[in-house]
Amino acid sequence: MKSMRLLILTGTTLVACEDPGQQLGPDRLLTSFLSPTAVVTRVVDLGPSSARGINIHGQIAGITTFASFPHAALWTVTSAGVTLQDLGTLPGGQVSEALAISKRGQIAGLSDIAAGPVHAALWHVTSAGVAVQDLGILPGGNISEAFGINDRGQVVGLADDASGAHAALWTVTSTGVAVQNLGGVPGSNHSLAFGINDRGQVVGGSTLALGEHATLWTVTSAGVTVQDLAALSGIGPSDATALNNRGQIVGSMDLPGLVIHAALWTVTSAGVTVQDLGTLPGANLSIALGIDDRGRIVGFSNIAGSPGVRHAVLWTVTSGGVTAQDLGSLPGGTFGEAFGVNDRGQVVGNDNLPSGRQDAVLWVVSSAP
Repeated sequence: MKSMRLLILTGTTLVACEDPGQQLGPDRLLTSFLSPTAVVTRVVDLGPSSARGINIHGQIAGITTFASFPHAALWTVTSAGVTLQDLGTLPGGQVSEALAISKRGQIAGLSDIAAGPVHAALWHVTSAGVAVQDLGILPGGNISEAFGINDRGQVVGLADDASGAHAALWTVTSTGVAVQNLGGVPGSNHSLAFGINDRGQVVGGSTLALGEHATLWTVTSAGVTVQDLAALSGIGPSDATALNNRGQIVGSMDLPGLVIHAALWTVTSAGVTVQDLGTLPGANLSIALGIDDRGRIVGFSNIAGSPGVRHAVLWTVTSGGVTAQDLGSLPGGTFGEAFGVNDRGQVVGNDNLPSGRQDAVLWVVSSAP
């Protein structure tokens, strides 16, 4: 089972990469094609692939193709250039995806196994090499996928059982792995979790009869509490895709007229509020996919008057309002998406070239707020 995030929000198309461990080098640095209102950035073309997460050390997790199959990949960016590493698969598998990375360099994602199903996977990368760990499934289940990880080594995603697919939390210790069904909001028949912060707050979505509702789980030693962010903030169909250690939550919400806008939720003891982050000028679609601990938000917006074209976006929220900034494209790029941002103002995602090939992209925001 592919993740909702991959199926709905992205159209990943990968082509073969030259060699595992290849050096892309500083010659892959390109000039950004920016709108006049955008911050000044560099755009780094990471080659045919998709970048999904970046940590404070500049390590990037994502997906590229080795030996004709999509594999989880790790890029390491230094002043000498960019090194790409094949992270491999679970034993017997052919396909894997790296979807999130922690400050400690632990990478969460998914891989198929010899028997066929997809399992949530955790990669440990050290100077001695790469080890990949099967995070397992729920009792009676068949598949699992990991989408997020925090700096305590807790992993979230989805796992199925006889009753359907559910948001799941994996706790990894030296003695093994425990998987927990987080459930969903009352009345939901499906749920999944996209992100977790170091406070044990988890965000994702729960599927109800009239659509998906953004959901917040709070995990403590006393148990799990579930909050319907959509209902509490007075909106309808929505998704929560990421959060930071300050408890700021981002995602998207449906508006009247078949419009979808990026959204920011604030949860306090007084209640839940949601803020419309808007789009690039004149557009009707935007989705927020990542947020750093400084409150910078990234995602994408479509482009007014250009059907099928979208650009990566950086939103800045201040007391004076919200600014949506076009991060620019690769030359001729038509399908830019930003998935992750770190506290140094480095943003990762992907863009499509005129040939249709999808390349991973690193945007370096030199005038970040």
